[in-house]
Amino acid sequence: MKFEHGNNLPRVKVTNQAAIRKLIYHYGPILRSEIAERLSLTLPTITTNINNMIANGAVCEIDEMKTSLSRLGRKANPVDIVDDFHYFVGVEMRERSRHICITNFRGKIFYSFSDHNTITDYEQNMRQICTMISEAMTSGSVPREKIAGIGICVPGIVDSDAGKLLTHHQYNWHDKDIRGDIIAGTGFTGPVTVDNDAHSRAIGVQLFRHKELNEASFFGYLFISRGLSCPFIINSSIYESHWLGTGELGYMIMDAGRTYTKYGHAGNLSSLSGERSIMERCEEAVANGQAPVLQQISAGTGRPSIFQILQAQQKGEQSICDIIANAITYLGIAIANVYNFIQPNCIFMEARIFQNEQNRSLFLDTVYRHSIAQVTKLPQFIFVDFNDLNGAQSACAIAVKTDLETYLE
Repeated sequence: MKFEHGNNLPRVKVTNQAAIRKLIYHYGPILRSEIAERLSLTLPTITTNINNMIANGAVCEIDEMKTSLSRLGRKANPVDIVDDFHYFVGVEMRERSRHICITNFRGKIFYSFSDHNTITDYEQNMRQICTMISEAMTSGSVPREKIAGIGICVPGIVDSDAGKLLTHHQYNWHDKDIRGDIIAGTGFTGPVTVDNDAHSRAIGVQLFRHKELNEASFFGYLFISRGLSCPFIINSSIYESHWLGTGELGYMIMDAGRTYTKYGHAGNLSSLSGERSIMERCEEAVANGQAPVLQQISAGTGRPSIFQILQAQQKGEQSICDIIANAITYLGIAIANVYNFIQPNCIFMEARIFQNEQNRSLFLDTVYRHSIAQVTKLPQFIFVDFNDLNGAQSACAIAVKTDLETYLE
């Protein structure tokens, strides 16, 4: 693909620089000649852009003796991104918790904090988020002047271009100007990027875990929390990718015979396999005297948490095992349907229910039994260990992505 074309010189400069930075980011250390070849740009264009980036500290030359690029003859002069050139604040904003961290370009965490208080009111939640951001930026963990962007990830339907949460039915949050509220509440003057929580995690894989993708051209990220989502990304090239639909897999109807509830159709995947539905069914089992082990584990804590439910499953409580197995089976059938239709190369899986190995095994077996993988090949499933900071770190990734597309003077 050739970038330097047309007569709009400023636009060409921005486009070329963004492509060069992204290529160095993903493949560095890399030779200038290889960059020119990959992007179909002239070597003088590459040299001019890289010299400018070296001058402002965004890119550095690497000693060829420290890389695999060493060769006879003239020094290769590979270049790479300077990891600590900029830092980024990432926030995962939820009703039941808020998580924040600061990373560099490569996702290394320098600061983190989590707030597990339930805050159902959007305005109050936003005030807490802004306080957390202000405290993070003045913590001294990184130089304040090198913080180049803020990323916010939130569940629900998000207009990332406008920086708005369009709707989250379970939270009853609608038409919220998250970007505007962050700017007003923190006074931050740099870019603020807002995206869906599962979308952000997929971007986090592209940027911080791209080696695990192994050049996959088509991958998904299954994220299960109270709801369920699985966005898919098509990588047509390292500098160009596209979303395949919205990734709202939770709306897939699995049992059309069920009725509607306040959360939507009771037969959709979120209502059958999401954490909220699992917890509700387990709560009913406790109330009906069918789960004495879970009742003992969760005594005095209200609705059993997903961690308590998994603990009861590990202890072999049959009613709980059946509830989880039912949810996993529906999930496996849904993913098999997706695979039969679009065949992604790999799918990253983040869900607390997959902490128990038996749930992973049942899921994979269900996918295999209901897919055409018996005559083709299943995608690679990569189970992501659950961590409170996964979302916040992924929010940093969407801020990094914005920065890589920003022109450096």
